[in-house]
Amino acid sequence: MRKADPQHGRSDDADDDFTRYAAHYRRRFAGRDVDQLSTEELRELEAMTDPLIQLVAQAEAMRPDSRAYNDPRFLEWLAREQREAREAQWARERRGNHRRSSESLTEQQIKAFASRVIARVQAERLGIRDYRGRPAVDHDPEPLRVSEMVEALRGSERATVADLPVAAGVGRELWDQETDRSTMLPPGVPHGAYLVLPVAGDSMEPLFHLGDLVLVKLGPGIKPESVIVALVPDQGYVVKRVGRLAPRSIELVSLNADYAPIRIRREEHSVLGTVIARWCDHDRGKT
Repeated sequence: MRKADPQHGRSDDADDDFTRYAAHYRRRFAGRDVDQLSTEELRELEAMTDPLIQLVAQAEAMRPDSRAYNDPRFLEWLAREQREAREAQWARERRGNHRRSSESLTEQQIKAFASRVIARVQAERLGIRDYRGRPAVDHDPEPLRVSEMVEALRGSERATVADLPVAAGVGRELWDQETDRSTMLPPGVPHGAYLVLPVAGDSMEPLFHLGDLVLVKLGPGIKPESVIVALVPDQGYVVKRVGRLAPRSIELVSLNADYAPIRIRREEHSVLGTVIARWCDHDRGKT
């Protein structure tokens, strides 16, 4: 029996299958348009391409860095594969007189699974720690302005928690509001100056959802493909992925394709900081 390649997660048998199907496909249909094929040839083509698609999809599923994880259709296929495998296992258990009661995944649960996987892959690629639920928040006896609380906690193990959502508010409004709340930094996060902010809007779905909390490491330093909180004129603070960086401008890109990129001037106060973690509980309790 041939062994799987530990680096690529596939076996020599899979490579042989792929080569055989590909060679047969080239010999049988090369140079012909689909609309020129007969009904029987179309059925044959479908029967041949299904295993090819299956092989490619399974190979991609073994690669966490695959771009396929950016495509909700791939994640929905993966969820269905898991559902079918689970149902097949239950059928085998029932035939073996092992009883187990459970329900199949619904279409809504499949889409939710796809969204969660995409979010986790995006978080990993963008260097963002992903936490379920909410951080524990402590209240100080006397509220301070956000700017004062940040300075009081600078260099400690705590981060200031503010109420103003990113994608809302303008300019000094964030720094001038009062807060009495702070939270411990997650394990492994170095001491510094941090701010926890709620997310507003859907421009960064599926990574960030309305009501999620983000941990922002304050400071103007940025790099491509990171996620930052930036000040956009007439819009206030927004959370976006960094696209192209130019000496005098920054391209801000949404993860939601419905939103066009934004370009802002690269100035001292245009960047609040870099997002290094998120807390999300919008899908707790769902499969």
